Amino acid sequence: MRRFRGFVFCLLAVFLVSAMAGCATKQEVGRVVAETNAALMSPYLEEPGKAGMTTAWKEPVERIDRLIAQYPDERKLVNHLRLRQAMLLTVYEQGNLAEERWKVVDGNELTTERDKSLHACWPHLVWWYKRAGIADPLDFEEMGKAEEALGGLDETLAPLPAGSDTKKYLGTIRAQIALKKANDSDVSSSEKKTRVEEFLVDSLRKYASIFQEKDVKWVRENRVQRPGELLSISDFRYRVWLREMIEAYRETASALEMEPIWEPKWIQNLNVNP
Repeated sequence: MRRFRGFVFCLLAVFLVSAMAGCATKQEVGRVVAETNAALMSPYLEEPGKAGMTTAWKEPVERIDRLIAQYPDERKLVNHLRLRQAMLLTVYEQGNLAEERWKVVDGNELTTERDKSLHACWPHLVWWYKRAGIADPLDFEEMGKAEEALGGLDETLAPLPAGSDTKKYLGTIRAQIALKKANDSDVSSSEKKTRVEEFLVDSLRKYASIFQEKDVKWVRENRVQRPGELLSISDFRYRVWLREMIEAYRETASALEMEPIWEPKWIQNLNVNP
């Protein structure tokens, strides 16, 4: 039986410093950012519906509404806050509410690379966060959505600088969608099987390419953080994700009875179960 591994879905913190208006606003926005960061980081899609069953999103969303009501004329601030609401609702699988918030965000008022990138591919994020925790195979329509998401994410990822957190986050989403698509693809003939194998290799190669050499070196040499090693939370998180994604891709290939030649070579030679 094919198995799609669940992954921890952690949301990048959407910092609003560049959108803040004055000292009073900075203090209030700072509190909202601090309070919502925990909520943004909390959902885990290891189990179907786990994030969607909680109502932890309600209070932070309402708190942001109250802040927006205080500064309705601060266009940049309001739009960055609306985006934060939209991402909260997306992560917590509140599809309809998330779409409502996304649709009122004016992308022209966004000032950070991170927020502009999230806004550019929000329909794919809303779809994937709702679908990722469901073990059922993708149907024909969903396969189409997966294809659209892969193309949309490629377009958003292309101009982002190598090694940026935004690129790693969206690249991880892309790698997850590609893995799910491969798991649920038709491999009933040798020709179809070869296409899926090539797709797996190419998708993992694309994912690995967004990481810097220091990330790759860590993955090749470590399974856990070494005592005394100083890493930022984001660096540690993404390196763990890279390692886990490699394991998942190789497990999928094994389950589909494939023996792909992974690229680059370090992936091929990596001992994923030391």
